[in-house]
Amino acid sequence: MVYMISYDLTQPERSYKAVQEIIETCSCGKFVHPLGSVYLISTTLTSDKLTELIKTTIDKDDSFLVCEINRNYQGYIKAELWKDIEELFS
Repeated sequence: MVYMISYDLTQPERSYKAVQEIIETCSCGKFVHPLGSVYLISTTLTSDKLTELIKTTIDKDDSFLVCEINRNYQGYIKAELWKDIEELFS
C-alpha cells in the first residue's frame, strides 16, 4: 500500500525528528518527502498500525493524517520527485 502522511506539531520548539524517523522506519526505505510535513510511503502496514506507531511520537495537541493513495495524483513539486513517487507503486 502507498500512504500519504501529513503532520502538524503545535509546539514551535518541538522536534519533527521523532515523527520523521518512525515514518521512514515504517516505510523500510521506500518513501518520498515532497513537502515539509508530508511523506508518501510504501509499506505493508495498515493505516491503523501506522496511526498507532505515529501516535507514540507526538503530543496530545499535535495532529496527523494517514491516507491510502492510488496513482491518481497531481501537484506542483520538483520534477525529479515524480519518478520517486511512481516507484512507490512498483
